[in-house]
Amino acid sequence: MKKPVVFAFVLSALFCTSYASAEKIDCESLVDVGKAIDDISEALDTGVEVDEEFYDSMAELVGSLRIIADQEGNKKLNGALDRLEQAHTDNDRDDFVAALNSTNTVFGGLYNSECE
Repeated sequence: MKKPVVFAFVLSALFCTSYASAEKIDCESLVDVGKAIDDISEALDTGVEVDEEFYDSMAELVGSLRIIADQEGNKKLNGALDRLEQAHTDNDRDDFVAALNSTNTVFGGLYNSECE
């Protein structure tokens, strides 16, 4: 479970730097975010224990995704992230997995429109 945690912390630093300079995030960075979402989804699918470390890595990833959503003015991504955070607050694993899948779908659409 260490890989998503490392991804999240690296991504957070990358996006905070990009956000501070008001630059658009490049496609390579968007690929990294997609990989982090996939890694976390895969971990959930394999039944990984959702502990404090897991939620810390999710918080880092959600923060990075919020920056992307704000930079792109993407209300759909912000809405998906709201659902993800609500599922976390409710401690509802099924809703969390569904919200993460929704986030991944919306993010995929953003990637396709920006990078393909």
